[in-house]
Amino acid sequence: MTDFMFYKLRLMRSTVFDLLSAVPTKEMAIEDIIAYLHSHPNDKFMHKYLIIRLGEFGKDGLDQLIEKAKKREDFLLLASLYQTCISYPKFYNLRKKFDDIDLQTLADYTPLIYIRWSLDGNLEARCFWMDVFAKNKYLHRKLPLLEDIEFPIPFNLENLMKNEKVVHIEDIYSGSEDKSFNTGTAMRRVEPRETIDRLLKNPTIQDLLLPDEVKLTCSISPYAFIRGWKMEIGVSVGRNNWNAHGVVSEYGKGLTEEQARASTLMEIVERYSAIGNFFDGQSIGYKEEFSLIKASYSEMRDRGYNVLDPNKMNLEVPYQDQELYWVMAEEVNKKGSHQIYIPAQFVFLISSGNFDEIDLYSQGTSTNGLASGNTIEEAKLTALLEYIERDSEKITLFSPDRCFLLQAEGTVTGEILNTWG
Repeated sequence: MTDFMFYKLRLMRSTVFDLLSAVPTKEMAIEDIIAYLHSHPNDKFMHKYLIIRLGEFGKDGLDQLIEKAKKREDFLLLASLYQTCISYPKFYNLRKKFDDIDLQTLADYTPLIYIRWSLDGNLEARCFWMDVFAKNKYLHRKLPLLEDIEFPIPFNLENLMKNEKVVHIEDIYSGSEDKSFNTGTAMRRVEPRETIDRLLKNPTIQDLLLPDEVKLTCSISPYAFIRGWKMEIGVSVGRNNWNAHGVVSEYGKGLTEEQARASTLMEIVERYSAIGNFFDGQSIGYKEEFSLIKASYSEMRDRGYNVLDPNKMNLEVPYQDQELYWVMAEEVNKKGSHQIYIPAQFVFLISSGNFDEIDLYSQGTSTNGLASGNTIEEAKLTALLEYIERDSEKITLFSPDRCFLLQAEGTVTGEILNTWG
């Protein structure tokens, strides 16, 4: 069994795992997958691949495999089998096959969060509220009356009624005489043409880009493009040694062709910059290289590091002081700027989902708050504004009395609103 694994990145139309998934370049037999995982127990790509392959079984076939795993006391395989049963509705009734097994023990044999999530004592209430909020936001269904709800409200109503943290846009807006450009997506300090020229002359960007550029004619934006690029990641961290490659596409839009083209290229820069390549725990390809530190949160504190408590990040499953990989970041508060160590999972796309550690997320780090810019300040501001935007969208429930129509002065923006509003 090889110590190094090659994966290909592909889009998967699945409700179980990530839309962009990594699968072995060569199809593997179930027995080979299990043998590999016993040597690389925290390879999350392979764990997810195994669950997908197990999901192809029929109920009788999976039942037989559960019995075989029990006889062999193969807890790693049993963990994957149980995760398969809770991930696919067709295996719902097979969950009773695990009644004689300590599920908390199984949770220790997988880096994925699914078993830990299923053991949450408040799971029924969480699922209820997730269903209620999803139907309200996406189907515009009314919220149920409080007296008709059997589960406690998942918020502190007293805190919700306070407006102490609310800042009105009028309080922070100030006109600026600095030259900037409205690209239809953000304000930039550099002309789109200059941004395009700079990027296309960059050797790294030249190596990434595929020649074909697709101009969209069905976009709400006056101009939009899709462009493909070559993604390749190499990671050697702990027991995980792997390479992943594939072709992905990015979308950009703007009020002019140059704005849309610059937007597309900067989306590629944004994604590429968030992919970490590591050899022996050391970063590769950054202006200033850095190392990962593996330790638990409490160990980091004991060593005297300023470190972020992962549980402050509203995790799906509470972090219980397991070993993680940490990377240095910058903390900005009222006292100024300081160094702080944060979980590497919070930083990198894709690659952070497969270090030799447990998962903190079910689907890995998202691109929320990920931004690029012509200057570091521009990138930071755009990232912050995106987080404010996404947070507002996620926590605001639908109510007809809050609906409004946007109006805009100006030919292009006004035409868009009149056409699509």
